[in-house]
Amino acid sequence: MAYFTAVCHGDLNMQNILLDNEMNVYLIDFSETRPRSVISDFARMEAIFMTESYPIENQEDFLQVLDLVSGFYERPCTLDKKFRTTFSGRLPGLMQRNMALTMKMREYALASVGGEKDFLPYALALLEWILPVVCYGSASVWQKRLSACIASLLCRTLV
Repeated sequence: MAYFTAVCHGDLNMQNILLDNEMNVYLIDFSETRPRSVISDFARMEAIFMTESYPIENQEDFLQVLDLVSGFYERPCTLDKKFRTTFSGRLPGLMQRNMALTMKMREYALASVGGEKDFLPYALALLEWILPVVCYGSASVWQKRLSACIASLLCRTLV
């Protein structure tokens, strides 16, 4: 598959990101920088926002988050797709922040590929970051289940 490549951060996570009041993103710590898919870092951040940055404590939380994120990966899916941004579950402000940051990552990804809306390269990059969460010792069972569910939704977008 032909895709856009660039020198990417490679260790993008919450500790390496600074945000200003307008949610503009600033990056630090470029020790893992190397050439890869130009959208990989943005996909990594979406994986963090969707699976690791919301404390899922029980089945009800899990089902509410899964219901919300399912819309992010329903076909047809494009990098500029708009999705539901209201969340009625626990800690709605935190989830609103995660969704806003996810949309910002997709905006950046879209800009980095010159406006090419094809979701396939992004889905592949996102799958690379989402699926390993099921193996993280620090992830809760609910985060692992959510990761597995999102991975399956992503696989459906690939066919």
